[in-house]
Formats: sequence, structure tokens, C-alpha cells
Amino acid sequence: TSFACNCLDVLLTDTLPPGVMVTSTVPGLLNATPQLTKPAGTYLYDTIGWQNRCWFYTAAGGEQAMTIGSFQANADVDVLQVVSQQDSFYRFRSYYHIDDVSLVAYKPSLFDTQLPEKLAICSGMEPVTAVTAGVFQSFQWSTGETTPSISISEPGIYVVTATHGCVTRIDTVEVVEHTTEVLPPDTMVCVFEPFDLILTVGADTYQWSTGVVSDTLTVSLPGTYTVTITGICDDVVDQMSILEAPQMSLVMPADTVIELGQQIMAQTQLFYPSGLTWQWWPTTGLSCSDCPQPMAQPLVSTNYNLTVTNAFGCTVSSMWHIEVVNKKRVYVPNIFSPDFDGFNDVLQVFTGTEVKQIEQFDVFDRWGNQVFHAAPLLPGLDWDATFRGMPVPGGQYVYVLDVLYLDGTRERIGGDVLVQY
Repeated sequence: TSFACNCLDVLLTDTLPPGVMVTSTVPGLLNATPQLTKPAGTYLYDTIGWQNRCWFYTAAGGEQAMTIGSFQANADVDVLQVVSQQDSFYRFRSYYHIDDVSLVAYKPSLFDTQLPEKLAICSGMEPVTAVTAGVFQSFQWSTGETTPSISISEPGIYVVTATHGCVTRIDTVEVVEHTTEVLPPDTMVCVFEPFDLILTVGADTYQWSTGVVSDTLTVSLPGTYTVTITGICDDVVDQMSILEAPQMSLVMPADTVIELGQQIMAQTQLFYPSGLTWQWWPTTGLSCSDCPQPMAQPLVSTNYNLTVTNAFGCTVSSMWHIEVVNKKRVYVPNIFSPDFDGFNDVLQVFTGTEVKQIEQFDVFDRWGNQVFHAAPLLPGLDWDATFRGMPVPGGQYVYVLDVLYLDGTRERIGGDVLVQY
């Protein structure tokens, strides 16, 4: 041939359908869709000998005919040059001959190596043997051996590639040293849920303390379970305890309403022994985030989430809502008497805990002249009814306050005050 192609396919039908050999464009092209095709890049390239091709097909029932040939349009056929273009005789020629076609029924189990998942090496005894099953004709082990079975004396993972015709299977077996510990270690669970204990030691017999005699035990309740195994070296007896951790009961304080700037303690209660860790989130406004009862002073309404973890990794969570109310309490008297009798001698601004700062405090006379200014208004810096060191006349004055609250909001407040001597 001049070119190798990948267009050899197989069609199985109840009867040879009318028109199978008919094509509308290319003479000889089979006008049907085959069930069995070769992957792209699989070429018939041997110009001298024969090449083996095989497929596996699950019968639908009733198949009577098998058609082998090309089911692809010319534009869809991949080709590979196998003869030099300089050879004028073979340059545009391709011939394919099909011979020795067989249709053989088989069981899938015959193409299963059936290696065990694990094998155990017994101390002081002969090596173990890994044996394949099935109808394979050739073998290639990761050790380099090419026999159906191998003798193993060292722990490790062993891989075999088994071949029969065009069928290839790869399987592994893990070889481990014999141990008397076949069950997992004792365990503590937070919330018990049934599960399966599965043994993979490849023993001959199993005897569980519950009466089960298979390699799998369904654990439906916490407790201690024992298994006796025979057939791997010496008999093995192993035991495992599955315990459920004591339940934690977390009591959170009731949802609370506080004034902006107010502090409140988180009165949590948890009925459990020691060995707990605490985690609050968010941490903003808390005196500590890893303690049971922090002081809380949030500036906005907040949902505080608490997660408590015990020594076994079990957790319990709950939430505490604090509603923050900004009452915006700012009070300025409407009259004061600067007569130095020790009572009501200065104009003083009174605020609630929600006020962070009086950013500016100004006082004006009736003609709009500024007679007092403080920015910010610090404690003790009150207006004593003087201007440039001299007492101001009695009468009405106007004040303006710029207030900054703890939650970041601002407000301008104004009003009248009477200076009365």
C-alpha cells in the first residue's frame, strides 16, 4: 500500500439491511453507522505482514450479520504515508485484505486478574504468592517477571499488566507485614452515626463479637467490638471502642437592647468539664474574643456568634443579638447666672454615653458677633459669660454645637440661652 488508514470498522445487524452496500457519492462506501470503530490514530500500516484488530461487543440480541469495511467519507479518513512518494507504482495505490475473522463469546470474569487488594507477609514464614486469574496469555509485573504468579518477600505495591489478544488489564496488590492490629484505634465521635468497619487483610474466616462472620461489620451503636481472624499467619484478635462524646449544652444570654456607648457582659453558661476553647465572631466591640464572658460595647446592632470546641473537636454554636439604640442625648441649659455664687455660673453642655465628642461649640450675641468658640469642646472648657476677659451684658445669646457620636454619625444642634445676672 501507499497509505495507511484508520477506517476499518464493524457493523452488526439482524439481517444484511437493503442498501448497506449502496452509496450516493463514493462507490464502495458502506452507507451505515457501525457499532465498533477504531480510535483516531490507529492505522493499518504493515505493508508486508498482518495486523491484529479486535473489538468487544455486548450483543443486543438477534444479530445475524457482520459487515467489516469503511464507513467513513473520504474527507473523514486519517491517512499515514508508508511508501515513498518517489515510488511511481505504489504512489496512489492502497490494498487491504481481511482474513481470519472470528467471533468468540466470552465472560467478563475471564478477563479479570482477580488479585486481592492486600496480602500479608508472616514473620519467619515463606514469602507470599500473588496469583492472577482469567485467560490471559502474557504477563508483565513491576518486578520484571513475566509469569502468571510471583513470590513476594518484601512489603510494597506490586503491579501486573496482563494481556490476551487485544485485551489488556492492569491490577495491583499491596503486600504488608503481618500485624495484630487489624482494626482502627479507639475513637470518640461527636454525634454517632452508623458506619461500616471493613477489614482488608485477606483472612480465611472472621468472627465478630456481635456474631457477624464476614469481613464487614455495620456498627449501629457506640460500644466495644472484637474480631477474631484466622488464615493470616497466627490467629488475630483485635478490639476497638467507639464512644460518643458527652453532649455540650450552651446557654446564651437573651437578646438585648442597649444604649450607644453602654457596656454589657455576655452571661454565657456551658455545662461541661474543662478543656474548652471559645471563639466569638465578630470580635468588634468585645473585650476578648476567646473567653466565655466578654464585655460587649458594639457601636451598631450586632449578631455575636459563639462557637465552643471541646478536647475531642466537637463544637456547639449559638448567637447573641444586641440591639444598639442611639438616643442622641445632648442638653444645653436655656439660662445661667454668672454671678459667681457657685451655682449655675457657666454654660455647660451635658451629653449621654453615646456622644464621642463636641467637635465645635460657638456662642453669638443678638447681633451675630461670636463671643465664644471651642473646637473641640474639652471637659471643663465651659462658657463663663465673658468675651475677651470682660463680662458680656445680660440677655439672649445663640449657641451652635457640632456633635460626633460613637457610631460615626454627626449632628448640628442650636438654641438660645439667657445670661441673667
